[in-house]
Amino acid sequence: MSVNQSGGEGMQQIDLTKLAFPQLTQLKNQLDSELGVVQDSLQTLKRAQVKFQDSKESLDKITPSSQGNPIMVPLTDSMYVEGKIADADKVVIDIGTGFYVEKSIPDAQDYFKRRVAFVTQQMEKLQFIFLLYILIFCSLIIFNS
Repeated sequence: MSVNQSGGEGMQQIDLTKLAFPQLTQLKNQLDSELGVVQDSLQTLKRAQVKFQDSKESLDKITPSSQGNPIMVPLTDSMYVEGKIADADKVVIDIGTGFYVEKSIPDAQDYFKRRVAFVTQQMEKLQFIFLLYILIFCSLIIFNS
């Protein structure tokens, strides 16, 4: 039985029948560790996807008649201050690493739509890698039995 470790041009094929038990155990532990990293990455991407989707949906609630309406402005995750919507045509969005930009509502909606699509695409790639790791991991478990 052999296992392919994909990595593009650096693809390596390992013949499991030629590995000693300690080597199989080490390979299993390495795969287990890498599987954990992929799982953590998927969870992080899922949180980002939800955050971007929530932001996009929040923009749908802002209409021209919203101007002057009261709103709770977060200062921290658990502390808010009351404010008023000064301009219902524009919002300031966080584009990452401490940078904020002012955008029109349609431009902000488009930005969040693109971010959701990008994160979803990255999640799909990681899910494929995750499945490959599961297949390799299962073949090691079956081979060790």
